[in-house]
Amino acid sequence: MLLGKKGSSWFVAKMRTSIAEKLNERALIAYADKNFSSMQRSFLTDLIAGLVVDAIRWWLEQGRPYTPEQIATRVYHMIFAILKDAHTWH
Repeated sequence: MLLGKKGSSWFVAKMRTSIAEKLNERALIAYADKNFSSMQRSFLTDLIAGLVVDAIRWWLEQGRPYTPEQIATRVYHMIFAILKDAHTWH
């Protein structure tokens, strides 16, 4: 309910921030390019955190048309597609 259309914007923002922090902690963004500036890393972590939250929201609002494993796999592939090409965004 907190992620739904009538959910809590505070909760969504907190979830995005938490996911971005975890991405930084696990150095996931370093996978893309170790030479990124802190602003580029911040942009990527926020972008990916938003992708994760929005994918979860979409999945819930659509009535969970895929298993949790299927949606996680799709999100995983999208994240690594972004990271693969992120170095070309200069």
